[in-house]
Amino acid sequence: MIITKEYNNELVSTVALRCGDSQYKDFNRTIYAQAIFEAQRKTIKKYNLWERSIEYKVTEEDTDEIVLGVSNFKAASLFLVNGIEYNLRRKERLEESTYYTRFDDSICYVFDYWEKTAGDVVIIYYVSHGPLSEESDGNPVIPDIYYDELIRLSILGVAKYGIATFRAEAKEKYVDLYRLYGKGEEDATLQKDRDWTEIKPFIYP
Repeated sequence: MIITKEYNNELVSTVALRCGDSQYKDFNRTIYAQAIFEAQRKTIKKYNLWERSIEYKVTEEDTDEIVLGVSNFKAASLFLVNGIEYNLRRKERLEESTYYTRFDDSICYVFDYWEKTAGDVVIIYYVSHGPLSEESDGNPVIPDIYYDELIRLSILGVAKYGIATFRAEAKEKYVDLYRLYGKGEEDATLQKDRDWTEIKPFIYP
């Protein structure tokens, strides 16, 4: 399956700059984006970041419960409708500013909320069953505290491309980068951030 990625231009530019390639003469943006994508997955796995988010725009056809189109849903952590937080309730006790999720007979999760209206933008942060390979299963949530680690792993990824691609002096630059950023020790302060600030290197379809 081909996955379409939208670049976070600021993040791509940061990695390219630290690699001494701000004009993209060594590699194009796609290479940097791929390195960041791989670094994101490594960060998620390394630090057991199991939160993801999914965004859904309600249409006029959504008169009944809406199917939550992800396969790794465990429980909702935060439910926003047009930026307003809603609270979890049982289906039969739905009231103002509340929502519910349930597992239906067709083996999928569905959700609904109070006074659903076409045009509403629903964002659900949820705990997944783990980092799966299907990138359509929501956007991984990476708290800001992991930003430097994400950059470091991205640079290491680019350095590997450089070592495999170039020779002589051009190759030495990437050997030096790999040595420099490969020495980074794990930061003992890194832990799950309770705030819902996040890094989104890519937006998945």
